[in-house]
Amino acid sequence: NLEYDVKQWKCGGIPITMMMGIEIRLGEPTPVIKKCLVDVEYGRKFSYFVKRRDDWAVDDCYRYLGPIQFFGPTALTDVPPFNVLLKKTNDVKWPLNK
Repeated sequence: NLEYDVKQWKCGGIPITMMMGIEIRLGEPTPVIKKCLVDVEYGRKFSYFVKRRDDWAVDDCYRYLGPIQFFGPTALTDVPPFNVLLKKTNDVKWPLNK
């Protein structure tokens, strides 16, 4: 529900083992973090970066991309994660507060 207004967000959690895969290593099943490669040819998120790469090299276009912040300025606490915003639109203005 992160695509909705911040007042509609619900806190939740998931065990890290649920995000892991099992691979056979040295003959034994071992939990491992699943590999997630970036699609540099057709990926929407990478193409968004490519379009803005030159601006980002010069301007201060920083945005906190880490986990959701629950305390602090509303510019951090009331904004959905960037990957959720990219799902909703083809072009997210950067930085978001301008």
